[in-house]
Amino acid sequence: MDVDDARRLKSLETENGKLKRLLADRLLEIEVLKEINAKKMVSARGRPQQVGYARSRGLSARRACALVATARSGLKFESKRDVAALRAAAARIERDVQSRRA
Repeated sequence: MDVDDARRLKSLETENGKLKRLLADRLLEIEVLKEINAKKMVSARGRPQQVGYARSRGLSARRACALVATARSGLKFESKRDVAALRAAAARIERDVQSRRA
């Protein structure tokens, strides 16, 4: 084996390694998608959970969001509404409606 053959062999081994990594990444994405789809979480609230699951399996945030078809900016969203105050207001309205019926 001469120098040219050794260089060609080295480049082929490098390319083969890259292709194996690509295949492994694609197989992981397919597996994660199958598991996510089996859970049937299709609501907007469920998507960040799906992205979190995909990230726990080793995918990047960008790739996980692309698979689930959600924006990365939505992962950091936190509601500024006070949940306890909203629940109290809903309970108060419910009591008012029930008292009017009686």
